[in-house]
Amino acid sequence: VTTAAAGVAAATAGGGGGGDADWPPCDAAASGRSVGCLRVALVDLYAHEFCMEYAGELIRTQLADPREQGYDAEGLGTYFFRVDDAYSVDATCRSNCARFLNHSCTPALKAETLVLPERTLVVLRIKHFVPKYTELTLDYLMSTEDDVKIPCTCGARVCRGTLN
Repeated sequence: VTTAAAGVAAATAGGGGGGDADWPPCDAAASGRSVGCLRVALVDLYAHEFCMEYAGELIRTQLADPREQGYDAEGLGTYFFRVDDAYSVDATCRSNCARFLNHSCTPALKAETLVLPERTLVVLRIKHFVPKYTELTLDYLMSTEDDVKIPCTCGARVCRGTLN
């Protein structure tokens, strides 16, 4: 049993998992950033371990823009993860804590697409050793299609300066 997988039981039984049964041993803390919430590992996590699924509804990518406009009109935040050119995961209404991970240009997690016969998943794995109490982050790898650059505030030593 991997550390992250073993921590699922600990997070579920002992709290700190934010109510998500698939969340590794982590907890929420106040963030000094302007957006998002800070998630920290409660145990050491090791490279290549499964951390969690980026859960949500798998939709055709062409539906993402109209949905985003609808969510914006309702005052909701939007949480989309592009799987490939054909599909995206919409985590706005049905999801887990993965949608609240902050961006970093030097992230602790990496996303992988796992295609199974019955469904396609986006899984988040530990990218490198993550010591206890380190923030769990993900590189958003946002599209570079837009002319408007979104400033990055991750604070990493090798920050790209923008999310896209």
